[in-house]
Amino acid sequence: MIQQFKQQAMKYLLTVAGLLFCLAPSAEAATIVTIDFDSLPSNNLPPLTSAPNFLASFGIPNVTFGGSGSGAAGPRVYNPAPHGAPSPSQLLIQHATSNDSGQTHFLDFHFDSGLVGFGLTRMGTTGGSSTNTWTAEFFNSSNASIGSFGESGLLVNAPHTPFSFTATGPETISRMRLTSIWTNATFRNIPVDDFVLTFNSAVVPEPSTFILFGLGIIGLGGYSWRRRSNH
Repeated sequence: MIQQFKQQAMKYLLTVAGLLFCLAPSAEAATIVTIDFDSLPSNNLPPLTSAPNFLASFGIPNVTFGGSGSGAAGPRVYNPAPHGAPSPSQLLIQHATSNDSGQTHFLDFHFDSGLVGFGLTRMGTTGGSSTNTWTAEFFNSSNASIGSFGESGLLVNAPHTPFSFTATGPETISRMRLTSIWTNATFRNIPVDDFVLTFNSAVVPEPSTFILFGLGIIGLGGYSWRRRSNH
C-alpha cells in the first residue's frame, strides 16, 4: 500500500510540475520597443530642441543634455539628406550652437524600470562627410557604469553601423549617456537612429513556489489514498 501511495503521489507531482513549466512565463520573456524617429515631428527649423519628455511613450521619460564646451543644446529629430538615415527618413542628433574643438557634448537618456538591453545605429556618411569620436555609456540605478560602446577618431564615408549592449545578471539599465567629442568632423555631434529597447517582462515563480506546490500535491495524494484505504 505504501509503495502504491508513493507512486500515485509522484504521478500527481510530475503532472503538476509539467503544467507549471508550460504555464510559467519564460525567463527569456521580454518587451521590445523600437524607435525609428520617423513618426516624430521633425525640428530642422527653430525651435531646434525637443521637450525632455518627447520620448516618454517609448519608455524614455526624460532626456537631458550638457557639455564641457559652449554651444551644447538639446536633442532634435531631423532629416539628414543627402546622407540618409538608416531607416528613412529621420534620426536623432544633439543640437549645437557652436563648434568647440576637443570639447564634449552629451545627451542623457533616462529609462523606465526593467530595461536590460539597448541598441542604436550610427548614421552613415557619404560624399567625403564624416563623424567623430563618440560613446554610449550605460548606468544602473546606483549610477554605476555597467558598460559602453562607441567609436574613436574621424570616420569618413563610413556606412551606417548598429551597436548594442545587454546588461548582465540582475543588472538593469537606468540611464545612457551619449557623448560626442568634436575635432573637425562634418557633424558636431553623432547622428543616431533605430533605438531598440528591451525590457524584462518575465515573472518566474521562485523555486520555493514549486516546492510548496509539490508538497501540497503529495498531501492531497496521501489524503486520497487514506480515503480509499478506509472503504
